[in-house]
Amino acid sequence: MIFITVGTQPQLFKRLFDEIVRLVDNGTMIDDVVAQTGFNCVNSDKIKTFDFIPSQQLLEYINKADLIISHGGTGSIIPALKLGKKVIGIPRLSKFGEHINDHQMDLINQLSAEGFIIPIYDIKELGPKIIESINFVPKNFKSGQSEIISKISEFINNN
Repeated sequence: MIFITVGTQPQLFKRLFDEIVRLVDNGTMIDDVVAQTGFNCVNSDKIKTFDFIPSQQLLEYINKADLIISHGGTGSIIPALKLGKKVIGIPRLSKFGEHINDHQMDLINQLSAEGFIIPIYDIKELGPKIIESINFVPKNFKSGQSEIISKISEFINNN
């Protein structure tokens, strides 16, 4: 199963869903496709869609999926990496009205450079990157959250 998630941003991510529908219709994406669409409208009877779901249900879909296609939001990508999932990351870009700035590029660039995800910078790369993902082995992700919390606690307790 391929799971797509675009978070909760109110801006549309039309170019992603237009390409997803095209790839499903032309047979490039043959797996079951489930998409959390946010505010986007997706017209395809071949894609199971829902706008928003509770985080626990989101994690269940991520856990079941063989591949995650995600916008460049930490709340979508990091849980997938913690579960050892293959992730294709596509930043929402301000030039397309998908976000207020291009901060998602920073996350995609960093996670890609470290071998955690497959990045997409041109939406037309999605089909080939899905095929590439079959042999992609993501680097094991280890969150630094507990170290940060420990350092903050230590700082607070010592001051």
